[in-house]
Amino acid sequence: MLNLKRFAALGMAAVMTMGLGMTSLAASSEPNFTVANGVYTASVTGSSTAEFEVGPANAMYQFVGYSSEKEAGLYKVDAEGKKTEDSGDTAIAINFGEDKIGNINVSPMQVGNVYASRVQVTGNGGKFGAASLKASNAEKAGASVDLTVYVEASETEKVDEADNVKVTLVDVSGLNDLVADESKTVTVQPAAKDGAGNKFKGQAGCAQTYPTAGDALYNLVGTNFEQYGGYVNSITTTVLNEEEEEETIVLVPQTIGTNYYGWNYCVIRDGKIAQGCDIVSASVFDIKTNDQVCWAYGTSAQANAYFAGLVTAN
Repeated sequence: MLNLKRFAALGMAAVMTMGLGMTSLAASSEPNFTVANGVYTASVTGSSTAEFEVGPANAMYQFVGYSSEKEAGLYKVDAEGKKTEDSGDTAIAINFGEDKIGNINVSPMQVGNVYASRVQVTGNGGKFGAASLKASNAEKAGASVDLTVYVEASETEKVDEADNVKVTLVDVSGLNDLVADESKTVTVQPAAKDGAGNKFKGQAGCAQTYPTAGDALYNLVGTNFEQYGGYVNSITTTVLNEEEEEETIVLVPQTIGTNYYGWNYCVIRDGKIAQGCDIVSASVFDIKTNDQVCWAYGTSAQANAYFAGLVTAN
């Protein structure tokens, strides 16, 4: 998952409140779509319900909202695919993890002088793991936002450890003379069962009751990483220099020209890149026995090329 996406989201959340009073701009013609309250990720346990608030946003991704209560309702079409008279403008699609979701309900709500769509997502009791939704303005092509719901296991559910998980870490950026390259096969358990050193343990936006790609990173590098809101920011690793001596390097996000360099991950399962790991954070993406969890430092294009090469090699 790209840290860039998370940083952009945080930036949007920081400024979206500026748009609440801009009633003159509240319309379905706005170019973007975002959340009204800064919440992009929420957890549920069993069949409980998470709630999001979404609506139109301007070019700066500031929440502007809908002009009317009707617009903030669910987008509906008839048997011929035409918009119904009672239809709203907010459409909902499931990116992945449909089996984790029991029900989705969309209803209008007032936010200041404008309206947002309240999206309520109920977990499918007996299932756990991550799911992703795409909320969009059906009247504006390309105006959408991804929402993450991760379903925690209930106290009565048995969650197995993920055995024989190969975890790799590599620097594909081409920026450094000393190139990080680590690999290890581990058994991954949920953060709640790990020691205090797991920096995902007890943290907001991080799954606690099932093993994740983030927990796999902890099994590889221990406490030598930093995360914020479930997204990995930096990783400290040890490499050998020309004299075969160990040197410690810290790889952190940076922008050089128009290129953003940061940590990316993917999960390879049954010889393919697992669906959804390019959308949600590693701290909520559930992993299974025999998975391969790959971490790559570089641009998204560099990382994706590396991941594709791993799949081809398999």
